[in-house]
Amino acid sequence: MKRYEHKILESKRGMFSGFDYDELTKQLNELSQQGWEVLSTTPLDGGSYTTGLLIMLRRETRTSFASSQ
Repeated sequence: MKRYEHKILESKRGMFSGFDYDELTKQLNELSQQGWEVLSTTPLDGGSYTTGLLIMLRRETRTSFASSQ
């Protein structure tokens, strides 16, 4: 059985500038090179607009479930 580790990345939007999509893309590409993949995204609600995003990532660990027993 495969084992995974998880990470939550929070991306906040600037008050007037919005999201820095170039920076977010750069971060996700760097994490992808380390084996991380995006599982889901969840908007953070600020009432009438989204204030940020929670991005859940996972990557397979080097130790499988069977080999650790």
